[in-house]
Amino acid sequence: MRKPLSAYSGDERRQIAALAKRNLKAEVRLILGGGFALVMIAMSFVAEQTFLPLSFALGLRPTVVWVGLSFGCAVVWAWWHHSQAKPRIMAAQVLDAAFLHDYQAQRRREHRKK
Repeated sequence: MRKPLSAYSGDERRQIAALAKRNLKAEVRLILGGGFALVMIAMSFVAEQTFLPLSFALGLRPTVVWVGLSFGCAVVWAWWHHSQAKPRIMAAQVLDAAFLHDYQAQRRREHRKK
């Protein structure tokens, strides 16, 4: 069960607000682009164990297998990141909205007292 909103410290609220502002689609696009390049570079160092035997077994050019395998790894990496980060970001957005509504309600109560 979630603790009451007043129990959160200012630092915790800032962390939740920062998590709520994250753009998951941009992160996934970054992994698909930059991660693809990173995986390609990493695979070039271990070519003899990764895509070269696979290319000879499939009868395809090594470059085609290298690009395909790198892209496949980047897609799996992006999918995994999305599946792990989305629930945390959604929960932070809900909690951040609750903080905002609580703050607005508190301000309305203070304004009515005056």
